[in-house]
Amino acid sequence: MKGIRKTPTGLVLEFRFGEIAALKERLRKLQLPQKPTRYAADRALNDELRSLLDADLRAKRAARFESFLAGLEQSARGRVHLTTAQVDEWVAVLTDLRLLLAEDIGIEDEHWERSFDFSKPVPENVRLYLYLTALQSALIEHGFGISFDQFM
Repeated sequence: MKGIRKTPTGLVLEFRFGEIAALKERLRKLQLPQKPTRYAADRALNDELRSLLDADLRAKRAARFESFLAGLEQSARGRVHLTTAQVDEWVAVLTDLRLLLAEDIGIEDEHWERSFDFSKPVPENVRLYLYLTALQSALIEHGFGISFDQFM
C-alpha cells in the first residue's frame, strides 16, 4: 500500500499499481469456513463453538467479505474511499481473514515467526497474513487514532 489518509468522512487508501488485483485474486482463493472444526477431537466443545457461530453469523461474515471485495473492485486508480462504517467493516473482515490464515499457517502463539526461515522464500499464505496484518494495523491507527505503539 502506498498510503492512507484521513478525510472528514472516513479514509482514503492508496494502493500500488496491480496491488488490488493481486489481493482480490489471493482472497478469492480463500474459503471462509462454513462449519468450524477446530475442536473436532472434543465434540462438546465443537458443538458449543458451532452454536456460537450459527448460520446468521456465518451469513453476516460472508456478506462483509463480499462487501470488502466489492470495495476493492470499486477502487478508482488504486484509491479506495471508505466511510467510517466501512472502516469498521474492513477491520472485521481482516480479523476473520487473519484468523482463517492463522489456522492454516498453524499460528498458536505470539512466537509463531520462529518456525519460519525468513531468509528463504516465504509461503504465500504467510505473506498474505503479514500483508493483511499491516493493512489492519493501518486502518486501526488512521481510522480510530489507536497506535499499537501506545500499548508497548
